[in-house]
Amino acid sequence: FIWIYEYLADILQQEAERITKKEPKKGNWIINLPFRSGKSTLISQLFPVWCWIHNPSLKIMCVSSNQNLANRHAEMSLNFIKGLWFKNLFGDLFHLTNDAISDYSNNKGGCRLSFGMNSKDILGSGSSIILLDDPQSTDDLTPLGIKLTVNKFTDKIYSRLNDSKVDIHILVQQRLHQQDLSGYLLENNADN
Repeated sequence: FIWIYEYLADILQQEAERITKKEPKKGNWIINLPFRSGKSTLISQLFPVWCWIHNPSLKIMCVSSNQNLANRHAEMSLNFIKGLWFKNLFGDLFHLTNDAISDYSNNKGGCRLSFGMNSKDILGSGSSIILLDDPQSTDDLTPLGIKLTVNKFTDKIYSRLNDSKVDIHILVQQRLHQQDLSGYLLENNADN
C-alpha cells in the first residue's frame, strides 16, 4: 500500500514545482481513496507544509465538508510548522505572520486558508492550489445534499484559482455516491 503514497507524493511534488515555475497545467486531480487510508494526512496536512518549504509564497486553500474538519487539517499543518523539528530544519525559510487556525500566513507572502463548504468567505479568496478534502458531508447524502455540494464547487470554488491556466484543484475524497463531486466531474469534465 506504500507505493500509492509514493506515487501521490511524486504527483503532488511535480504539480507544486510546475506551479512555482508557472508552467501550464494539463488538468486537475481527483484522488479517491477509502476512509482511514491517510489521504488527508498526506494531502491536506503535510502537502501544504512541503509546498511552503519549497515555495513559501504559495497561496493554498483547503475546503472540507465543514469548518471543523477544515480547521482540524489546518491545525495539524500549523502544529507541524511550529514544531521544534521543523524549526531546526526549516526555521530560516519563513516565519508565520498570522497563525489563526483557519487563515494563517508567512512573511514570504504565502497563506493557507481553510473553509467549510458552506462558508461565505470563500468568495473573497483566491489561491494557487485548492485542496478539496471530503467536500461532501456524510450526513447529507440525499440527492439535494449532493447537488448542493456540486453547485457550491461549480458556483463558488471552481473560479477561486489565481491563474486558471497554471493553478490547480486537487479533490481528495472517499466515494460516497455515484453522483458525488468526483462522479460529477468525471461525467461532465473528464478531460480537465
